[in-house]
Amino acid sequence: MTSILLAAVVGFGLPVWIPFVRGKYSAKLLQSAFFLIFLSQVLQFFFVAAVGTSLIPLYYSGRFAAVGVPLCIVGGILGLMGWMRQLHGMGCILAGILGVFVWLFLVSMH
Repeated sequence: MTSILLAAVVGFGLPVWIPFVRGKYSAKLLQSAFFLIFLSQVLQFFFVAAVGTSLIPLYYSGRFAAVGVPLCIVGGILGLMGWMRQLHGMGCILAGILGVFVWLFLVSMH
């Protein structure tokens, strides 16, 4: 189950990583959106890996989500602002929405 959730976290992060690797996020606004969503993904990855190896209990998901969900929301909003200004940032919007759903799924698991 852990490997499936880790693959989901990585897969849901691809919409933000592909434009970043291609160099589409040259504006500071989009770089900030990418960074916030990246932090949320790192937090998701760490949480899933730590629960999978029994380092932390599953009921800590609310504490992790209390940090991760706002990161996804603000990253998605910054991506939306970048989309409105430069027509780049759709990956940030999509990854922010998917990140919130992943956090809601992780919180609902316990």
